[in-house]
Amino acid sequence: MNGTWVTTIVDYGTGSSILNGWKDIVIDSNDKVHIAYVNRHSSAGVNITTNQNNTWQVESIPGTSQNQGGPQYVSMAIDSNDHLHVAFAYTGNYWRLRYVHNAGGSWSSSPSSAPFSTCQKHGANECGQHTSIAIDSNDAVHISDQFVSARALRYHTNASGSWESTVYNHGGSTAQDGNGYETAIVLDSNDDVHIIHSNMTSSIHAIVETTHQGLSLIHISEPTRLLSIGGGVVSVK
Repeated sequence: MNGTWVTTIVDYGTGSSILNGWKDIVIDSNDKVHIAYVNRHSSAGVNITTNQNNTWQVESIPGTSQNQGGPQYVSMAIDSNDHLHVAFAYTGNYWRLRYVHNAGGSWSSSPSSAPFSTCQKHGANECGQHTSIAIDSNDAVHISDQFVSARALRYHTNASGSWESTVYNHGGSTAQDGNGYETAIVLDSNDDVHIIHSNMTSSIHAIVETTHQGLSLIHISEPTRLLSIGGGVVSVK
């Protein structure tokens, strides 16, 4: 591979300004870099750093400040117009999914309806962790996360013009068994959705692909279970 690696410090903090949280990166149509990350300073929250004006500039997304409940699990995607879309989990009294974008020229507020206001359940049910976001060829948004209280994979999209959600459940015998750990979502050339996530059953972890085709989430892959033995990883079916 030709070329040389170059390291650039794009932001830094001292004291209570800690920049060691979740991060994501996208490239726009002009090959400019956009980085989303958590600034744990009490007056900050989700930051966006970009070099689109040929110098690194930092912006804090309004309404995501740490003192309103810390953002975590930040994921970012970019649409065909170079607008940024960011999904993340928010901790307050309970975990909740949040989604913001700058498609209108300024940063939006997170929607106030389900699946962002609640987990479609009442009370202490929590959701929004292990978040990932992708944009399809029509600039519709697709988000995966975990329904934490049920340990279920959730999938959300506004492709129809309003937000719709599907929950993919997997039962288990322990409190930690389930789906939706560390999700990652992508779309193929047909705009079919592919989600990679971890499944845990009886303390055995599996890497699982779940594909969205048509009206429901379909589990199509045979899971490969990863078991740690003596510091190594072996594959067992």
